[in-house]
Amino acid sequence: RGSMYIIYGYYGFNNFGDEIFLRTFKQIFFDKDIIPTFGYQILKEDDRAIIGGGDLVLPYYFNSYYWDSQVLNFRFGIYGVGVYTDYEWKEEVKNQYRKFFEKARYFTVRDSESAQNISDNFGIRPIVVPDVAFAYKYNFPEIRFRNYFCFSFRPSPELTEEQMVSLTKYAIERYKRVIFLPLHFATHGDCKVGNFEFHLELSKKVNSNRIWIVPDSVDLDYRIAIIRNSVKYITLAMHGCLLSMRERTVFATPHRSTKFRNLLKLINYEPLNYKELLDFIKSDVKIDFNNVQNLEKQSEMELKKFKKIMEEDD
Repeated sequence: RGSMYIIYGYYGFNNFGDEIFLRTFKQIFFDKDIIPTFGYQILKEDDRAIIGGGDLVLPYYFNSYYWDSQVLNFRFGIYGVGVYTDYEWKEEVKNQYRKFFEKARYFTVRDSESAQNISDNFGIRPIVVPDVAFAYKYNFPEIRFRNYFCFSFRPSPELTEEQMVSLTKYAIERYKRVIFLPLHFATHGDCKVGNFEFHLELSKKVNSNRIWIVPDSVDLDYRIAIIRNSVKYITLAMHGCLLSMRERTVFATPHRSTKFRNLLKLINYEPLNYKELLDFIKSDVKIDFNNVQNLEKQSEMELKKFKKIMEEDD
């Protein structure tokens, strides 16, 4: 076979944000073979590797599925990763990451807090770039739904299931139609069912025929179109927030983790608590999306720069 670009990340699980990453890399590296690894890929001869994007830097754990030692013998870059800055670094874990950080041909992170964390703990200053998903070029199918309110739920400390049910009932009272949009397809945390099944159980508790749950088989671009055409959107998915920003959809999230806050501050926005979400459903909300177009342009520009660097000969 010819040379390939092997890409390491949370690929192959139909997870919304990660699949956007993969499609974006394939669009940018349009003239190359981009192959997501599933832990069995052997790099050969002129192959090159990309580690990213997403939450791949965990101070408490080193995952060799993403950080495959064989890439150290090839040209590789780390692109658009995030650091779980809410956790302290374990020294043995830090030593495992260090050799990748030091040897990468190009090293970027998706927010300034991740960059500062790497700088403080490794003495290396990665470049800050916008999230990869800001550069994704999608093709919208035509959607002809009536006005609807959209939710993307998942198990979360920010909302109980009872509160999710109450929010849904309140949205149905005001907008008549609700779409449940599953965006996380692998199991997460203590939830041992897929995201579709989680929404299905919530809909049973709401007990209304005015809810449509988007099936797992629906394409990524169609999901984005659903976000685009929503009257309003409440999401517990980071890239649900990001695509709302890109589509100028009025949205809210209760998620208060660092990575959500880093994203929201790009548009001077904040997470909302349960009571604020109830008010969000009924109120006229304005969000300043003026910065989003610049983020889209910068994301594409930085990815093209990365491609050029990865193609250079030694």
